[in-house]
Order: sequence, then C-alpha cells, then structure tokens
Amino acid sequence: MKKLSFFFMLLGALLIAMPVSAGKFNAKKAAKAKAKDLKKKKYEIFGSSLTLEMAIQQHFEQQYEGGRKRIEKFGTAQSTSKSIAQQKAFANAAHNYAQECYANISSVMKNTVNSNVLNQMADEMEKFEAMFVGEVEKEIAGEMTNTYNVIRTVDVQTTSGMKKGFEVERYYIIDAERARLIQERALKNAAGDGPLKESISSIANYIE
Repeated sequence: MKKLSFFFMLLGALLIAMPVSAGKFNAKKAAKAKAKDLKKKKYEIFGSSLTLEMAIQQHFEQQYEGGRKRIEKFGTAQSTSKSIAQQKAFANAAHNYAQECYANISSVMKNTVNSNVLNQMADEMEKFEAMFVGEVEKEIAGEMTNTYNVIRTVDVQTTSGMKKGFEVERYYIIDAERARLIQERALKNAAGDGPLKESISSIANYIE
C-alpha cells in the first residue's frame, strides 16, 4: 500500500511538471480569469504601464513559451513602505520555493531511502534541512524573473499600532531545469559525506 500511494504521488508530480502545449492553454483566457480574481481582492497592477490583464497574459506567455517548462511562483508581504513590501515579497517567494523543494525531498527520502540510513540521520535532520533550504533559497533568488506585481492597501501591524500600509504580491517564473540543478547541488552539499551520500542519485531522480 505504501508503494502504491508513492506511485500515485509521483504520477501526480509528473503530470503537474508536464509542459502545457499552446493548443491546450489559452493565455488570454487564463489572464482574464486571474485578473478578475485579483481585482475582486482589491489588487491593482503595480510598477507597470500595462493593464493588469495584459501583464498577466504576458506572464503566462513567457511561462509556456516554446513549450519549455517554467515554474510560476509568487511572494507576498506587507509593509507601510511599498519598496520594503516589494523586497520582502521577493524574499518570501524564494523562501517558500525552497521550503516546497524540501517538502518534496523529505517525502521522497521517506519512500526511497533505507530506514537504517534515516535512523542514522535522525539527529542531523535539522542541520540537513537548514543547509538544503538555505542553499536553494539563496541560489533560486538569482533565477527568479519578475513578470508582474500587484498591490492593495491594508492595515499593517507596527510597533506603534495599526497603520495604513500595503500588501504586495510579486509573480515570478523560474526555468525548471535550472531549478532542478540547484536542488541537486543543494542535496549533495547538505548530504556531505554523511550516511545519505550513497542515496543522492536515487533521490535526485525524483526532484521536480
């Protein structure tokens, strides 16, 4: 049963990672729906002369250009300063992506790595996670291409109480192959010469 559930988990991951062909994905239609949802949440386009719908359409067109798979990620942050909110949203996107990568790696390890190896690593898992997440977060930041940003006014908690501020969402696309290589390097570096070293190649086969 464990092997069967793992098979379906991997099948789902492969389906998600498959490129969407131009004939099956309508960027204009998808952008219209996304823009409608963002406007409903009171977001507006920020830092662009394009309309919200046009900016999103270009985002989707870049994401699926040439059939090459690119990952979409976004980060969210609040601040009384627009520029600080932007910086935090960028960091949030990179951090969230790194955490998602580790969640996938952790799941794969539980299903592919010998239990004796995992037991040997029990006391080192926090260190392993910190090293992997930290490296992916640092390296992926240089691969994130910002495609559009949205902003809305919100109440922000500050040290002196609630104040009017901003919530920014920044959207990015990342080349899937470069992201995979970053994860492989982070996995190898985090494993070092420890008990996980011999299992790196098998784990890497399932990196998305």
